[in-house]
Amino acid sequence: MRTTFDLYVGGEAKGLKARLGQLLLSGLQEEQLVPLVTSILSFYQTAGKPREKFSRFVDRITLEKLRVQAIG
Repeated sequence: MRTTFDLYVGGEAKGLKARLGQLLLSGLQEEQLVPLVTSILSFYQTAGKPREKFSRFVDRITLEKLRVQAIG
């Protein structure tokens, strides 16, 4: 059984621009997941544009900036 997790962000599930999410962080422990996702969603709420999809937010902000924000 696997004991670590990888966190992917920014994919599009349907439409002409359908794509897989991008790897944000890997090797995470279970207890790290909720705080990281909470941090990412808080950042999205404050820095996202009105009606901006999360995948577009990730593209605009860049994975590196999102990674820095997530891990503080």
